[in-house]
Amino acid sequence: MLGIRPKLPPSCLGVARAHLLLQGQLTALQVRGTPKFFADWDPARELQGEQLLPFPKLQELETDEVAGVLTAPICRLLSSSLTKLSFEHNKEVECFTKEQEEALSLLRSLQDLQFQWCPKLRRLPAGLNKLTNLKKLLIWRPGAILSLPKNGLPGSLQELVVDDCIKLRCLPAGLHKLTNLKRLQIRLCPAIRSLPENGLPDSLQELDVRCLLNKKLTQE
Repeated sequence: MLGIRPKLPPSCLGVARAHLLLQGQLTALQVRGTPKFFADWDPARELQGEQLLPFPKLQELETDEVAGVLTAPICRLLSSSLTKLSFEHNKEVECFTKEQEEALSLLRSLQDLQFQWCPKLRRLPAGLNKLTNLKKLLIWRPGAILSLPKNGLPGSLQELVVDDCIKLRCLPAGLHKLTNLKRLQIRLCPAIRSLPENGLPDSLQELDVRCLLNKKLTQE
């Protein structure tokens, strides 16, 4: 994994980006503490007609930057290779714009999507059900989320982890329709009082419910 953590001055961003363009074998990238590293970046334009595409094998991306990554140029280039995307330690993001949601839907190969320690996050992006290859969704410590997407989660989902979501009041009503779901973990979500009325999918193999105020639910 190639990690980029120190805060780079604007004058160095171009050099760092050019270096990434040369990493033809790069499979994992971690970018933290470098605000606007991806902002207004169109790698295809910077190649100036070159045949080689940047990140041809990039499978995993971990970053604290949301706005710069969720753009059409970036997501279009990662659409066929990226399998894991993790947004971590972003203290500013509250919600997602329509343009960002549309960009996320371009990541057709995405199998693992994570939101970790985004304390101001009030809602997940709409259109997650369009990620037809998504197998795992992890939500950890989003301080302000009250509910999960109303338009549902993708039917391909096999693992749903909801951890330390203190304001989350309920799980999706259509959870029972996720016929590929095998693992459901709910921890430290005191506002959740019950499981969905329609129950859980028959495909479920592992249920991990801990540290809820409703002790009866925990026992069930």
